Amino acid sequence: MMKKEERRNLKVYQKVFGCQMNEYDSDEVKKSLCEKGYEITEEASESDIILFNTCSVRQHAEERVFGNLRKLSKLKKKRPEVIIGIMGCMVNAYKEELLKDFPHVDFISGTYDFGQVPEILDEVLKEREQKAFISLHYKGFRFSRYTGRFNKIKAFVPVMRGCDNFCSFCIVPYVRGREISRNPDEIIDEISFLAEHGVKEIMLLGQNVNSYGKGLHVNIDFPDLLSRVNDVNGIEVIRFMTSHPKDTSEKLFSVMKDNEKVEKHLHLPLQSGSDKILRAMNRNYSINDYSKKIDSLRKLIPSVSITTDIIVGFCGEGDSEYNQTKDVIKGIRFDDAFIFKYSPRKGTKAFTLKDDVSQRVKNERNNDLLKLQKSISYEKNKELIGREEKVLVEAVSRKNNTQMKGRTSSDKEVVFEGTKDMIGKIFLVKLTDIVHETFIGKLCNNENK
Repeated sequence: MMKKEERRNLKVYQKVFGCQMNEYDSDEVKKSLCEKGYEITEEASESDIILFNTCSVRQHAEERVFGNLRKLSKLKKKRPEVIIGIMGCMVNAYKEELLKDFPHVDFISGTYDFGQVPEILDEVLKEREQKAFISLHYKGFRFSRYTGRFNKIKAFVPVMRGCDNFCSFCIVPYVRGREISRNPDEIIDEISFLAEHGVKEIMLLGQNVNSYGKGLHVNIDFPDLLSRVNDVNGIEVIRFMTSHPKDTSEKLFSVMKDNEKVEKHLHLPLQSGSDKILRAMNRNYSINDYSKKIDSLRKLIPSVSITTDIIVGFCGEGDSEYNQTKDVIKGIRFDDAFIFKYSPRKGTKAFTLKDDVSQRVKNERNNDLLKLQKSISYEKNKELIGREEKVLVEAVSRKNNTQMKGRTSSDKEVVFEGTKDMIGKIFLVKLTDIVHETFIGKLCNNENK
């Protein structure tokens, strides 16, 4: 085991690919490395250690990692002493194959090994040979109480990991494992700790937060947990993702309505507007089921914003199925939609199906839906002009240092004239205009709300 003083001059650069859970895991790795004496740098060229936290959900995410790794081969030739490590989902998907394909990589570590990265680095630095660390069992949730470097007003908090849904297109259950819910007292303890250190906004994370509570020895579900988090002093805003339509409930909608701190926004992945395609995807709900839940939510919270995910070009998607998706988007009118082209993932059930939609057609459908959703988003946002919204001020705007930026309770980004001392406080802001997808606001008064 290396001594702390031996690590003190070692600089670590970390690049994150993928979802919010990856962001959280990477932040915890950073903090654990700082505790052990390593120094974090934002420049790969000046680092002694380079870590990639990877994503396997889509082919594009993997290609970005591969491209970055190829570039590092030149750096490794110039500076052979640099340690290069790959972490996360791609490790669980490709395993030792990564070490064979990229001989300049020093080690790989899987999704169950984030908590052991400092010890892994000690071993790799000492032995200087390629190593693989891929644990088969999850070692439990880890939260670092280190506060030396990271002063933030927003924080991610995982409430569960893994997924039991096995959607036919999705690699997550295979690289992140089965669902494990976190003890609610530990969650509240972490959030209370964060609140004591200035955090105002919490994002509760899980591959399917609405299935939270399974396997625990206490009787609690996700709406119950939301209510408990709402009672934590110091926390002002509570957001969460991701929700699965089959597990989203009236109880959740009521908690969103009745608890002021809980955002009035729901990200609810639809994936397809065709029941035929939904069955092939193993989504376990119909378009009628989904639409009824949207109607119920909007009845309870008329101002709620709803976003979604759509996959175009899934196996068997003909013109009829695609047009059904288009009709559902027109009917529901989402505030925004993240639209992706289907890419086969080795190891999933859909990988055995015929990928029978051409890349040209996927591109056409993707662009068509992006254009449709952009027009819907613009129309819905224009309807909000003139509304007064409570906004948690997050930071100074990157484009104008006389403006502050933040988000409304319905997850709309706003910039308005202000000063740095507003950061971390909530103000009432009138939405006066919109540029692209960002609202321009005007402070209603100078009294903190």
